[in-house]
Amino acid sequence: MKSRLATILSHRILAVLALGFSPVLLGACGEAQSSETGSQSAAAEQTGLDPAGAAGADQESESSASTASLDSKTMPPTPKAEAAGLEGEIDQQLKNMLNELPQANQDPQANRNGERGSTAPALLVPQQEGSSSKIVFEVDKRDLGEIFQQEYDVDFPFLVEGTDEVIFTSLKPSCGCTSVEIQVDGKTVPMGTPIPGGSRGVVAAVFDSRKYSNRKSSTIDVRGNAANLPSRLQINSFIQPTFQVRPSVIRFGDVAKANLAEEAPSRVVKVIASKPFEIESWASLPDGFTVEDTGRREEGPKGKGEARFFKVAIEADAPTKQLFGAMVAETSLKLPLQITVQANIIGPVKYLPAERLYFNMVNQGTSPTKVVRIHPTDKELTLPEPSVEVEGDDAFTALVHTEKEGRRYGIRVQISPEAATGRHQAVLHIRWPEGSGLDDQEILIHALIRKPR
Repeated sequence: MKSRLATILSHRILAVLALGFSPVLLGACGEAQSSETGSQSAAAEQTGLDPAGAAGADQESESSASTASLDSKTMPPTPKAEAAGLEGEIDQQLKNMLNELPQANQDPQANRNGERGSTAPALLVPQQEGSSSKIVFEVDKRDLGEIFQQEYDVDFPFLVEGTDEVIFTSLKPSCGCTSVEIQVDGKTVPMGTPIPGGSRGVVAAVFDSRKYSNRKSSTIDVRGNAANLPSRLQINSFIQPTFQVRPSVIRFGDVAKANLAEEAPSRVVKVIASKPFEIESWASLPDGFTVEDTGRREEGPKGKGEARFFKVAIEADAPTKQLFGAMVAETSLKLPLQITVQANIIGPVKYLPAERLYFNMVNQGTSPTKVVRIHPTDKELTLPEPSVEVEGDDAFTALVHTEKEGRRYGIRVQISPEAATGRHQAVLHIRWPEGSGLDDQEILIHALIRKPR
């Protein structure tokens, strides 16, 4: 029977351990076991027996008591009934022990760090009881339509439908573009605060679209003890830049330098802003360009914002080369305005390509050829034959080919079939005879040679 009782006790202990009370329970059980052992030792000392002998004496005493009961003609309980009774006593004692345990440590940081001082893990912190009331939102989706890059307040009004109070436990936006809080009667309510039944409030969000463009959606997952939670709220929008520049890039194309002295080419750009603005200063202007305010202002599309017009022109002394860059202005909206410009200023001679010649990927052992074409931009100009030189890498060779004397030339650049694998770079120098009045030209050459496949 003792073996059966030991089994019952071990099962009860395992059940309690599964609940997470192991440190305290083991201590309590240890104290009980120590007390029992101490009692047996004391009895042994008084009788002059060792603990085992004391235990034997106890057994003999039990046997004598049982015999006396039989002699008194009182029927003893059956072993099964006695075990059941002792099992009930064990259950009651364990319940009493659990009731006397200290409250679970509710410091989440201590539980996360596994501090030995905590008496129970965080999972024993009581969960919020469910509420019979519901959180009823007037709308669960907000479509902001076409908006600009700025912050927008977005509200989701709700009613606590029912008599029970409710608690919000979590509001989780899907991205950093949205911040959110609970407001009741115009006041912010901390998370976890009971809200009485029948109350009206809002999930108040701030949608920050400054870092986004085109279509953008954000969701808010709402959790709490209301009967119909969790639920999801959604914000949809189509985000336009704070400044829309039309055209997006001002392309002048090829511009003969000889014509700049007569009339500087110019373009008018339209800037649509989310609201009226002023230019505080032009922080950056690319070489060769100027910009000025035309003074023209209009109402923005659909009555939103403001449209302004600026004139961009090429300077008369713009350098002879490919020009590309961004004009950047500081504005009263505290956001920069950027206008991108491009122009290819050509002198009396046009080169195609003008700055870089790419072979891309080439199989070793082959000898592909690329051509740089040269012709005058002035119909009255006659070109002398240029000379060429390749500097830097012997993988390339270059020869001048006359297509039409005085008018068109081609520079044939070829890769040597003996060139090693790997990346190759060189500079093609195109030089004109002294006294021609023409400026020499440099073109970078690039190639990547690989083993044949």
